[in-house]
Amino acid sequence: MDIGRAFNYVFQDPRWITKIVIGAVLVLIPIFGWFAVFGYSLRVIRNIVGGSDLPLPEWDDIGAMFVDGIKAFVVGIVWSIPAILISIIFSLADNIFLSCLSSIISALTNAFILAAIVSFARTGNIADGLQFQASINRVMSNLGDYIIIFLLSFVLAIIAGAGIILCGVGILFTIFYVTLVNAHLGSQAWLRSTGGAEAPPTQQAF
Repeated sequence: MDIGRAFNYVFQDPRWITKIVIGAVLVLIPIFGWFAVFGYSLRVIRNIVGGSDLPLPEWDDIGAMFVDGIKAFVVGIVWSIPAILISIIFSLADNIFLSCLSSIISALTNAFILAAIVSFARTGNIADGLQFQASINRVMSNLGDYIIIFLLSFVLAIIAGAGIILCGVGILFTIFYVTLVNAHLGSQAWLRSTGGAEAPPTQQAF
């Protein structure tokens, strides 16, 4: 993976300041803003798997981004259900080994969700995000990249939190920036798991 590209591509858009500011303002708006930002990241993913990470998408249809964000959230929730149930069951056993196993399962689930979100982003079709075996196969065939993303998540968390230093306001910008970095990393991993070629998108069903 080109990790450096994931961290700096945002700043190569001539209008990156305007687009980042809009994203930061939306982060401040509960529910609607959060889902709209999620939907924006899906457009970023769609562009990357389509062959180009620049320019960044325009904020030209926030309503549609909000809807896409909700759909992607549904995909993530469905994928999370097994891990949540396993975590609850293992926690009742109060066993260190089972606790560690639960953490591993959670990490893998997050990787599967990331792969599933990329699949959904390509088409906007919820069914594509719920192709369980396909997403599992993609992650397991390129596990190294997803491990790197997992490790980088700690770095991204530090970057996001660093915004607090700027009187708390800066965190709005860093959260949005981290979202775009993660979108790029996830897109790269997805492409590498498919040999670097984008499969033709299916017709939207939802």
